[in-house]
Amino acid sequence: MLTWLVTRKITNKYNKYEKIEIDLNNITEEFISKGWLKKNFQIVLDHIDTSEVNGKPYLPIFLRETASKMYYRKKPKTLKEVQNGTKMTGFDGYIDDSGVSFILDKIYQDIDIYDNNIDLLSNQFTSPISPLGPTIYKYFIIDTVDINGQECVNLAFTPRNKADFAFVGNMYILNDSVSYAVTKVSMNVAKDINLNFVKDLQLDQEFTQYHDSIWMLSKDKLIIDYNLTRKGRGMFGKKTIHYDEFVFNKPADKKIYNRVEKIILEEDLKEKTDSFWVEARPDTLTEQEAGVYFMIDSIQRIPTFKRFVSVASLLISGWKTVGPVEFGPLPAVFSFNDVEGFRLRMGFRTVPAFNKKNMFETYGAYGFNDKEWKYLFAFTHSFNKNFLTNPQNRILFSYQHETIFPGQDLQFLNDDNFLLSFKRGQSDQMIFFDSYKVDYNKEYHSGIAFNIIAENKKQAPLGRLKFETNDIGQTQISSINTDAFDINLRFAPNEQFYQGKNFRLPIPNKYPIFKLNYRQGVKGVINGEYQFSRVAGQVFKRFYLAQLGFTDMDDANLISFVGLGVLKGLSLINSFNSRFAS
Repeated sequence: MLTWLVTRKITNKYNKYEKIEIDLNNITEEFISKGWLKKNFQIVLDHIDTSEVNGKPYLPIFLRETASKMYYRKKPKTLKEVQNGTKMTGFDGYIDDSGVSFILDKIYQDIDIYDNNIDLLSNQFTSPISPLGPTIYKYFIIDTVDINGQECVNLAFTPRNKADFAFVGNMYILNDSVSYAVTKVSMNVAKDINLNFVKDLQLDQEFTQYHDSIWMLSKDKLIIDYNLTRKGRGMFGKKTIHYDEFVFNKPADKKIYNRVEKIILEEDLKEKTDSFWVEARPDTLTEQEAGVYFMIDSIQRIPTFKRFVSVASLLISGWKTVGPVEFGPLPAVFSFNDVEGFRLRMGFRTVPAFNKKNMFETYGAYGFNDKEWKYLFAFTHSFNKNFLTNPQNRILFSYQHETIFPGQDLQFLNDDNFLLSFKRGQSDQMIFFDSYKVDYNKEYHSGIAFNIIAENKKQAPLGRLKFETNDIGQTQISSINTDAFDINLRFAPNEQFYQGKNFRLPIPNKYPIFKLNYRQGVKGVINGEYQFSRVAGQVFKRFYLAQLGFTDMDDANLISFVGLGVLKGLSLINSFNSRFAS
């Protein structure tokens, strides 16, 4: 992160070392004295330490280190991070490393006090040196102090309105009557703002002078105290970053800047030796930090811990792992609606432990009211070395015999999720379909992706739903048979995901997402009865509004055009969709 530069000089390259640690805090004597804890987790208790911030006892449970090369270009302004190595404690088989990394990066974002608005914990805070600062903050000159041999003004600041998303703290500003550069800042959040579960937050930054004129951020430390229980027990998160070896006025290879992604990952990122980390770390790990890696590896072999994490994983993900397969999903085992009545479902899918490139998935479901079986058989092959590798390159073959509510398109939930059983009004109009599908998906590091689908589908009305033509007399049709080809284009620059063992969920950020879909129905390829064309476009963008929060723009009808080969067929399809939507 480039913080502040004299306009005559720029930096092109520097090193970044980041360390994130998660601890359980407020580990009291009462908690430690519990017999079952001493019996099963003595190795854990040996690593309890005391916080330097609030004096609370804490237990380190997670540690991640990242070593990177940073590249900055002033015109056009571009910042790239090439991650050379990452080392992280992990709970193998329960938590995916990539998913945890994305969550941590979202929570512990880099903070630049020279930005007008600072993203922190999914909110935007006004910086104390923003042009809008005087309207948000009150400032007080305390005195002059010596900071690393430089005379600095100690400037305190506090928000005018205690409920504003703003900081309380001190800045130490160079008293040179020329640059007034910030040499050090220490601040926390106002006590009266609503940050879920956050009891305390501390940010400390230090800047170092180069070439007698350039001040660069050299140390960055963020500490967040999460209070999760009434007794004050929760988590203690610390992020520490060191920047050094700044190189000025030596342009880097243009290939680095031409890539769309902001973070570039080296292939051997997770395979670095101990000697690499000894050189990459600006300081050696403390005894407690070094012991975290050994402790996490040890407790995974404790039966009590295995049972606890297994139950927690089932409740969170909905899937129960048994060897190379997992059964579930739990939220869809039982559901109900007015057409199928009570519905029971059970299925399984393979995990990477079975095969890193292939996944098999199947389920069976039965409705006690319509007395019909529903099922799915699917096989997915990844052309990458690992099924979880991003960007994805995979092909899916599937057959599904299932019901669905017209117009329902759930991207990240099962259609028969138990919570979706509770609807306002009646849920007695459904479609029973048979679908044979081939689905190829290819993604690129740039954020560009394309998806090609060939599908043969038979749809029949179920419940009170009817398929009718627009002819005089409104002739009813028992089913609709279509052969269709879809081409989907998607551009999502710098998109991040929470990655699970067999799924991933996008994490919204400030970058837009563009989608374009073309669907062509063809008559007579297999048993298709209608010919039609459809083009649709969509744009999603999240706007951050500083003190007001954020708002999402999601225009699903930016482009919408339908061309009819057979007017009767498409009118029929649109007819029941529009009736359901109304």
